[in-house]
Amino acid sequence: MEENLIAAIELGSSEITGVVGQKLANGTTEVLAYVSLPSESAIRHGVVYNTEKAASIIVELIEKMRHVSACDINMVYVAHNGKSLRSLVSEVERVFEDNKVVDESDVFSMLQECENKQLDNKSRLFLYPQEFTLDNKSITETDPIGVSCKTIKGNYLSVTTNANVTDDVERVFQRASVVVADSFVSIISAADYLLTEDDKQQGCALVDFGADTTTLAIYKNGILKYLRVLPLGSALITADLATVLKITNAEAEKLKKTYGLSSLNSSQDLNESLLVNSRRITVKDISAIVEARNEEILRNLDAQIKNSGLGELLYAGMVVIGGGSNLRCLSKAIQKSVENIDYVRFVKEPSVNVEWADSKWIKNDGSQLSLLSLLNIEGENCCERMVFDLIDNLTPTEEGQLEIGSLFNDEGESVQEEKDRKEAERKAAEELEKQQREQEAANAQNASKKKEKKSSGYKDMLSRVKAFVDKFADKTEGFFDADAESDESNDNNDTNQ
Repeated sequence: MEENLIAAIELGSSEITGVVGQKLANGTTEVLAYVSLPSESAIRHGVVYNTEKAASIIVELIEKMRHVSACDINMVYVAHNGKSLRSLVSEVERVFEDNKVVDESDVFSMLQECENKQLDNKSRLFLYPQEFTLDNKSITETDPIGVSCKTIKGNYLSVTTNANVTDDVERVFQRASVVVADSFVSIISAADYLLTEDDKQQGCALVDFGADTTTLAIYKNGILKYLRVLPLGSALITADLATVLKITNAEAEKLKKTYGLSSLNSSQDLNESLLVNSRRITVKDISAIVEARNEEILRNLDAQIKNSGLGELLYAGMVVIGGGSNLRCLSKAIQKSVENIDYVRFVKEPSVNVEWADSKWIKNDGSQLSLLSLLNIEGENCCERMVFDLIDNLTPTEEGQLEIGSLFNDEGESVQEEKDRKEAERKAAEELEKQQREQEAANAQNASKKKEKKSSGYKDMLSRVKAFVDKFADKTEGFFDADAESDESNDNNDTNQ
């Protein structure tokens, strides 16, 4: 079977992550590389905030993906999950002169008409046919082909985002010189990967708790019915703890994960205290800070579920993924704050078998699911194995004749890491040399100034001496002349005698 290697990148608010792998014939997902780098504020609420910084991170990410997977990456798939992502419902109607049997051309032309509808400042990412109403009957059809009617109305669900969001993503990858094969909506890919047909048919809310966003996708009757992204995420809880307790974000993140919603845990001693930033604070106080922000997120989530009109029809309950889903007692909080949700299922790892090239990549915290789902798409081959992989086909004799360099040097650095280190050392040496030249120039300038000052002092002294001599000469000019005449007179007298 020919390989179909997929490379995908997800622009997350806390991390930009890349994966290389493929779906094997037996259904197993093979992961050849899983690399993540801090977003460093280049991505906010799932959308590009700093184009240059995001492009620089992607260049580094692609290079790491390449070295870890031992594959040349020709193009990538991109996962969207920005705050402006949402679903919109459109309607298209056809009226026939007489009763007509609906055929494929009718359905296709209605779909095209919907696709051609302009959206104000929006980009349509996906378009899904929903239901069709025939002759204004109360019963709807998901497949009207072959049914006779005089009028037909079709409902279509568009998944959209702000036009500037897609423009910014395109600009980032262009600056990084990375070809984008196609883009996907993270939550929809995750739904296809994780939800069963029964989940989608009975009614299910898939929720991805992220760092800066919380994404909701509702399925009913086997199709996507509603999608919204809340600009609220678990990073706000971390920020609240850091601000109130006056600690670092790293310390706040640790407290959040350790204690979470402890007030909902009957076995937790809420009066237990710990030393935080040189002062004592109880678990109850920590839980109160976490609960306040988490309540805000869940109330907004509940409002969106109600707004979908499907809140009472979600018989399969809620499926929860994402790094933010690891908050302790979150399941109890959801059932307390979100109405009509009787069943909550947390998914931390894929239901299908995953073969990881390196087990240290595994997080098992639900944050990897949406990106791993892209490895299962029917997409184009994105990568080519590097040439040295052909060694697997060599005979033992041929292998003995080869001299194969290691991918790592004696210090355990990869080729790229060694290159980066040498480049950093070169820049440091150049900076040191520059500083030395500047210091030498400064020293020479100081020496020149001292010499000029000393020379100026000598000139000043000579000027004062000259002035003194001139002044003295003026005062004694007659005195020396009189003495000269007296001496001449005495000489004459001596001669006469």
